[in-house]
Amino acid sequence: MQLQAHITAGLPYSKNETYKVFVDIWDTKGNGTYNLEMPFTVKENDLLRVKTEGLEYSNVYLWDQSKEQVLTSKDNFKFGKEYLLFIEGLNGLSVKDSLVYPMFSLDIIDNDKEEILSSSNLFNVSETKGVSYNDIKEKFYVNFSFTEGYLSNPCKLKSVVKDLYSENEIRILTEINIETQE
Repeated sequence: MQLQAHITAGLPYSKNETYKVFVDIWDTKGNGTYNLEMPFTVKENDLLRVKTEGLEYSNVYLWDQSKEQVLTSKDNFKFGKEYLLFIEGLNGLSVKDSLVYPMFSLDIIDNDKEEILSSSNLFNVSETKGVSYNDIKEKFYVNFSFTEGYLSNPCKLKSVVKDLYSENEIRILTEINIETQE
């Protein structure tokens, strides 16, 4: 007999916090049982390098929308798929009349220094009108995808969240490989 299980958990976790998983297996036709307790630690995803100056965050991660899972490898990117860059628990933006004025840029450049994707401010409206701090402090994201074409791997992804009224910022850097059609 072979038993298999797949578990996806939505944990309100903190980095480097220890948890326990409990597994109970029982025989529905008899009295046999098996109990297992296994500790584990949630580790920060090392795919992204994050540097902060004056801004704080609780989590930053890349999400594969089609697989509905966090990306942990630079080799999981494909043409035509949707990806999201999430930032959670943002603190440190200057607040003026309950509004904040963040800039959120995203640039992806291939190994030949060709721009694959570039946007200097995905929050264009925030430059003049601002956004409610409550709308972005818990979680915000940018979504992106790749259209088919020639590119030279690896690609460098760089994203910056910057407070337009101070020098406070978060820089997110990584290297990714986008699967190409040969």
